[in-house]
Amino acid sequence: MARLLVLFFASGCAALIYETVWFYLVQLVVGASSISVAVLLCAFMGGMAIGSWLLPKLTPTGTNPFKVVAALEDEKGRAVQSEKLLDITIANGKVVQAGNQFGVGMKAK
Repeated sequence: MARLLVLFFASGCAALIYETVWFYLVQLVVGASSISVAVLLCAFMGGMAIGSWLLPKLTPTGTNPFKVVAALEDEKGRAVQSEKLLDITIANGKVVQAGNQFGVGMKAK
């Protein structure tokens, strides 16, 4: 049980890191930090709501929920390892350029 708690803690830390990175990316596009936080929270909470609504419909009855979470975390990790999702350049403690492999992004002013 202790190992499971450590895994959940590590997953939460990774999610917070992603949220911080996306906050800086959204802030480059939107500009104001309060609007960036609102957009980020809407996207994050909306994704959680859609996932909690859709996942029970996609998993068979009687499936071990820990195995489902493990499979989802595994796929998330594989996706991050296989693709360079974010390309961020930081200079003097500030994000200078941000984008991804699809050419979406911008340079800071």
